[in-house]
Amino acid sequence: MTDHEVIYDPIEQSLGLTAYLSPQVPGFSAISKGRFSDFIVHEVALDGSIAQLESLDPTVAGGAVDNSIQTAAEESRKRKREEADDVQSEPVWSDLENELKALTDDSAAKVAILFLQKNQENTNDTEVGDERYVSLPPANDKDKRRDLHQWIRDRLGFCARADTISGSGNNDKVIRIWHVRFEKEMPNYKAFENGRNAMHRDSNNNQRPPKGMKFVKFVLYKENMETGMAINQLQRQGGKQGRLRIGYAGNKDKRGVTSQFVTAPANTPLSVLCKCNGYNNKSQGGGNTKHSGASVLRVGNFQFVENDFRLGSLRGNRFEVALRNLVAKDGSTEKPPKDLLESAVDAIRNNGFINYFGMQRFGKYYDTHLIGIEIIKGSFEKAIDIIMSPKAGERENIKKAREEWQNRFDNVPSDGREAAEKKVADRLACQFQRGITTELAILQSLARFPLDYKRAFSCIPKTLRLMFIHAFQSFLWNAAVSARLKHDANVQVGDLVLAEGEKADDNTHATVKALSQADIESSHYTILDVVFPLIGYKSVLPKNSSGELLERLMTDQGITRDMLKRIEDRDLTCPGDYRKILCKPSDVTSRILSYNDPLQPLIQTDLMKINNVDIEVSDGEADRGLLGMIISFTLPSSAYATIFLRELMKRPTSSEYQSKLSLGTIAGNDD
Repeated sequence: MTDHEVIYDPIEQSLGLTAYLSPQVPGFSAISKGRFSDFIVHEVALDGSIAQLESLDPTVAGGAVDNSIQTAAEESRKRKREEADDVQSEPVWSDLENELKALTDDSAAKVAILFLQKNQENTNDTEVGDERYVSLPPANDKDKRRDLHQWIRDRLGFCARADTISGSGNNDKVIRIWHVRFEKEMPNYKAFENGRNAMHRDSNNNQRPPKGMKFVKFVLYKENMETGMAINQLQRQGGKQGRLRIGYAGNKDKRGVTSQFVTAPANTPLSVLCKCNGYNNKSQGGGNTKHSGASVLRVGNFQFVENDFRLGSLRGNRFEVALRNLVAKDGSTEKPPKDLLESAVDAIRNNGFINYFGMQRFGKYYDTHLIGIEIIKGSFEKAIDIIMSPKAGERENIKKAREEWQNRFDNVPSDGREAAEKKVADRLACQFQRGITTELAILQSLARFPLDYKRAFSCIPKTLRLMFIHAFQSFLWNAAVSARLKHDANVQVGDLVLAEGEKADDNTHATVKALSQADIESSHYTILDVVFPLIGYKSVLPKNSSGELLERLMTDQGITRDMLKRIEDRDLTCPGDYRKILCKPSDVTSRILSYNDPLQPLIQTDLMKINNVDIEVSDGEADRGLLGMIISFTLPSSAYATIFLRELMKRPTSSEYQSKLSLGTIAGNDD
């Protein structure tokens, strides 16, 4: 063991992650994702543009303005305001008072009209006093409030504005009438003139898309939220008109702050999309509090575009990651020297990293590949046994339910197994109602068709069933690439590279070629060009010892190529694909910083920038305080940021390992 450790993790090794590309370069210990706001992702579109939230304005950049787009209601309101303006020189205050009395309390109507008359007839502020508005009695009936606001617009538009606030009683709603001279002091200034708040208009600010622009593109910004939940929130804004058609290129991490491009039909009112900006609207964003924050969702940066986004239509992602409490060795307080940190960054910038599938590919309990192996073999009962087996860290009632399932046949004769399984499955289904989709689908099926495990597996959503097959392919790929690179990290005769014009990991079966001796001698190809197959029945294997290695690894798991073609679930196909064995990140930058509070924000997010929330850190090392690093880099869409960090620090990426590290203590405090 060197002074600066290179650590291998048993859990990673069981999933094929057994090597580092540059083990001779010392690593260091640090906490990644100590807070969700330590992990920031900006999507990179196919054209190279980066999704960054810069504005929440409900306007479309570059959209053509069509002044003819006005509804009949808008025209009517405009006409009535003009009629009211015509009589503003000689208003009949007594008539206005009587009309208002028909809509509210007599005394309140009298006070309101006297207030407006006094301000209208006196231009000197010292003569009108300090009052800016008068409040009417609570109007809790929505229709009554609407009638009042409409009357104020129609009859008092020349001198008054109105808004609604919450009253002192439960659910009380109070209308305030302001004189127009004080309208700039209203919390929702200009909302009256527009007929409603600008965020809730019925059209895109009278903007129409240029010819051929069928979609509106915008940035979806989320914190601590699953992509699926964020998209669902957007889709639900359609209300009675139905779910909105939302296009996006890919899923982003829940535990992080992510910005990505999204599209909706060009005729979707921005007021509808911007309703999401009220989701946790008190948050200024970015975990700018010490403790883990609630979910945040925002949209902005609208523009009209020709095409919508589809899954996979992205170039990659730009990451900005905060690493906290950098120390030279696990359990130490010694800070790593600056030259060590610089050499670690230089090594990954120049050499890249092994393009492993990350731990998240194998599920929370790292067993999805084992399920995939049994499915490929056709052993559905064994696959379901793995799915239903007890898991570490689950709630006590779930733990007991899994144990009961395991013991469902105890002391049951062979001819009673069907009835026993039906009874237990029916009883346990209620235990898995919330968030445990796979187990619930299995139990509900077996409660109706006990012992039919193939049918039960087919009831799991297709995307989850495919996940098991992909996990096996990923496990095999990781193990094979680890063995290959330990044996020889140079390009070899028989290695596979993509044919001209092909692209790996684009969800199509790419065409590859095996390198000849002439190819090697031409120096046209390097190890960065070499791909390994994600094994399938159409996969071409390397024409060298790497191909033999893949065959042997499959045999060790009891799998043959023919099995991949005859998977008994007809929804699952496994043709295979190819993946580059190394990944070289682009635009790698780093910054060393000092900070005092272990939980303070270290990165300014998009929303924090919009809200002018600053970060309190110091560049460079300091004698006191904690040492951190901000590392920024861009990866292709198929690569894992966690694997980048694994190579950088020479430390495992599992949550079990990270949970043992310390965030440090506030500067000046004892441990």
